[in-house]
Amino acid sequence: MKENTPPKKELSTDIQDRLNGNNIIAVASAKGGVGKTAFSVTLAHAFSKNGLKVLLFDGALGLSNIDAHLGITPNENLETVLKMNDPLHLAVTHDPAINADIITGHSGDKSLAALNGPQLKLLTDDLLILASYYDKVIIDLGSGIYDNIIQLAKISKTCLTLITDTPSSLTDAYQFIQLLSEQDPAKDIKLVVNMVDTYSEGEKTYQNFVLIYF
Repeated sequence: MKENTPPKKELSTDIQDRLNGNNIIAVASAKGGVGKTAFSVTLAHAFSKNGLKVLLFDGALGLSNIDAHLGITPNENLETVLKMNDPLHLAVTHDPAINADIITGHSGDKSLAALNGPQLKLLTDDLLILASYYDKVIIDLGSGIYDNIIQLAKISKTCLTLITDTPSSLTDAYQFIQLLSEQDPAKDIKLVVNMVDTYSEGEKTYQNFVLIYF
């Protein structure tokens, strides 16, 4: 007698997209002091105000500051769950001020900053799974072009790279974009001109960046 087996259940397109990181936005700057964390928080708040379920992940491993920016003190954070080998979702804290879930790190923790390849792979895999429960996930990347920053950027669908009109910001942003593009040629990388007073100032900074580097 032929055994009847239920048909294989296919994942919905929406869930599959989330598991592929298509709902993840990385916010980068390469250079500190360009307003990246404030931008990430504002973006997360904007999504939540539009009725979306949002996770804000502090990707500045070892130099976390989202908790200080929001004025919150989570009972659990990325450091504690990694040390205890706990599921990543146990590090989630809801912040009612922006109506979003937050995962913070622990500023000054060298163990987070020194995560190696296998440990970083486990973290990004766990983050992709957790991301499937959200409409949008914002990763506030650390400054620089270190390996852990690039690896976190690679799991995102879109990487927003912030620049200002300072030469060092433009140079660092170009180096970051070049490195990420080499490792992930299909990455959707967009420029965001931050800390300008008018649209015309932002347009000028953008055009200068394109003229010099592209």
